[in-house]
Amino acid sequence: TLAAKRQSVQQVLELVAGSIIHFDKACDGPLDVEVNGHCVAHGEAVKVGDKFGVRVQSVVLPSERFKPIEPA
Repeated sequence: TLAAKRQSVQQVLELVAGSIIHFDKACDGPLDVEVNGHCVAHGEAVKVGDKFGVRVQSVVLPSERFKPIEPA
């Protein structure tokens, strides 16, 4: 784990494009965003002023959201 932060479900629901989540340490290189130990997104470190953030590049959807297509 490069950095971790606990947030309530309400705080996560309030996130919008451009939201900034502050961490206590700098980071660089490819990153995985995890929730409860499960990877939910991949991103890259970005610098915003003198702070660092994560730019989400792709979202990992849980496999249970996908249903196999069955022939008709």
